[in-house]
Amino acid sequence: HKKKHRGSALLKRGFRNSPVTMVEGHSVHRVAHQHRLRLVGRRFVTSSPNGRFTEGAALINNKPYQRIEAVGKNLFAFFGGDGEEPVVVHVHFGMSGVWA
Repeated sequence: HKKKHRGSALLKRGFRNSPVTMVEGHSVHRVAHQHRLRLVGRRFVTSSPNGRFTEGAALINNKPYQRIEAVGKNLFAFFGGDGEEPVVVHVHFGMSGVWA
């Protein structure tokens, strides 16, 4: 008899049209590249609308965005001026690959 492919069972359970896709390394590097082109060198006004990251937002508020590094599904954004220890913001893309 013929062995069923595991993918067909997933399709039957409704995964076929799932809007969630897992981010891959090349996608993370693409985001980092776009940040380098468009955002690095700029300063941003930061806040924490839900109040969960108030201290972290204050640490990078109006600091220059120095650089960004991509490692696997992780982004490391470095903020701070010349001669000061940079503040590093770590973002992990998780399963959905969304960074808003």
